[in-house]
Amino acid sequence: MLKDPRNAGPRPPFPEQQQPAPGHTTLLDPPPDHGEDSYHGNGRLEGCVAIVTGGDSGIGRAVAIAFAREGADVVISYLSENEDAEVTAEWVRKAGRNALLVSGDVGDEGHCRQLIDRTITMPAEQASKFGADSPFGRPAQPAELAPAYVFLASGDASYVSGTVLAVTGGKPML
Repeated sequence: MLKDPRNAGPRPPFPEQQQPAPGHTTLLDPPPDHGEDSYHGNGRLEGCVAIVTGGDSGIGRAVAIAFAREGADVVISYLSENEDAEVTAEWVRKAGRNALLVSGDVGDEGHCRQLIDRTITMPAEQASKFGADSPFGRPAQPAELAPAYVFLASGDASYVSGTVLAVTGGKPML
């Protein structure tokens, strides 16, 4: 049975609290729901590897847990919150997936290059055929996808909610 989303989580007023940045999840009151008990995957990301920045807490932790429960191995990028990041990694492992913790500042280009280098796992033969199975017979170019993101970020999408914008090159989303 569906729940009324207005009553799905804690409601204000909350206790006054302040943490220096970066904060720590264990100190939050009430504790956030990252989907530990509520998100159930369906295998939609089997065989994938995902980088989740800010994966130690908040939305990043929720995304890491969801990606793992959908079948992806997860690279958890975080600044310096080692304890929070390890908790996220444990949830990824409980989902039966691999977790790689990488601390550092994503504002540093060198760190970002290292993050990508540590993540790459796609065999060369798969990369050489990437996109060939799409109806267009080729992979999309980033510039072909960017307008969809612009639309969703603009005022033109102010009434767009709860939808999937299928930018798939004609490949059906099933």
